[in-house]
Amino acid sequence: MAKPHSQFATISAVAQLLAVVLMVAALFFARDVFISLALGLLLSFLLSPVVNRLQRAGIPNIAVVVATAPLAFVLLADGFTLLGRELTILVGDPPKHRNELVTKATAVWS
Repeated sequence: MAKPHSQFATISAVAQLLAVVLMVAALFFARDVFISLALGLLLSFLLSPVVNRLQRAGIPNIAVVVATAPLAFVLLADGFTLLGRELTILVGDPPKHRNELVTKATAVWS
């Protein structure tokens, strides 16, 4: 006959394992929502100093938000466009950049 303590420990371990599996499954299926929330929080932390400074300057809250949100998206789009252009140039002409890339890679790994 099994001891009550060992049965409780087994049930507890199975319950913990089930909770971990359910949590991982929930995070997996809700990853699109969590990615959007994380990006929104990141943007709010990045833009809050600008918004606070403009509000202290006496600009109404609605005008500040209407001004900073499009400005942030334009800056993000410009950054991604610049990154895309550089990657296109790098990938489009590998023989030209081959020696430079090999030199940099060997410098990192040596």
